[in-house]
Amino acid sequence: MGLLIILLVILLLGLGWLLVAPIVLKIDTQQEIGYVKWKGIAGVRLLILADDIVLRVQVFFWKKNFYPLSRSPKSENTKQKSKRVKKKKTPLSWRKRKKLLQSFTVETLQLDLDTDDFVQNSYLYPIFYFLSNERRQLRINYSGQLALKLEVHNRLFSLLRAWLF
Repeated sequence: MGLLIILLVILLLGLGWLLVAPIVLKIDTQQEIGYVKWKGIAGVRLLILADDIVLRVQVFFWKKNFYPLSRSPKSENTKQKSKRVKKKKTPLSWRKRKKLLQSFTVETLQLDLDTDDFVQNSYLYPIFYFLSNERRQLRINYSGQLALKLEVHNRLFSLLRAWLF
């Protein structure tokens, strides 16, 4: 009986961790970082090499690299036409989409932008100035630099709450 209670407690703690574990999306073009991480559970990291792109997937202790730009010999030999049955999709209402987007928290947003047009940069400068705050730093530059640093957080519990209610 005691073992059953211990297993039930471990199961409930694991389920609780799945609901409250933070999900992090981070993009940084200056340091060439891009990943989505469900802390302690899974993650997908984008690595840009000189001639290829690597998706490094990790789920708990399992790791695997995927090369989406390179063709595998299996895919060439097993090309078959399959008839797909189109499923009728139920569209999300605007209210539900808005709730789902509001469940995300933008921790950092830094954007350095140069449109290569001095007039357009001049029009965007006051707009970016008034839209900037402590977490959102939008800058216009005239030196040709383009950089983005974005960090977004969420939790599965928040997504489920926005989806269901």
